[in-house]
Amino acid sequence: MRTAKRNTVYLLDEDTAVRDTVNSLCTSRQLKMQHFTCAQQLIAQLDENQPAFLITAYQVSDMLVTDLLAEIQQREPSLPVIVLGEHSNVSSAVESIRAGALDYIEKPVYSGRLVEHFNMLATDGTYTE
Repeated sequence: MRTAKRNTVYLLDEDTAVRDTVNSLCTSRQLKMQHFTCAQQLIAQLDENQPAFLITAYQVSDMLVTDLLAEIQQREPSLPVIVLGEHSNVSSAVESIRAGALDYIEKPVYSGRLVEHFNMLATDGTYTE
């Protein structure tokens, strides 16, 4: 049985600084963070639960981000996805947005634009634009 975990943010990134930043944002908003280090784990979890939104690194070790976004579009077309990528990499940003990402934020991530996305979560955990 599939459940909505609207109080949970999924993070797919191996960078500990990103993990700490996202965890801090989640804690300050009484949200849970579920951290993944490989895309296959995350995809398997999507079959069971639907998070409020997903934050993923552009460079994922076991899958191209465009393939990950295509998979998410098939399973959860309404799931907001934020891609974190390298500074000044316009082609990666365009590729991510075209593949279905809601936003592309350059690393290093401190929290600025991420905070905007967290602020779009309604009290029931649904993402509103």
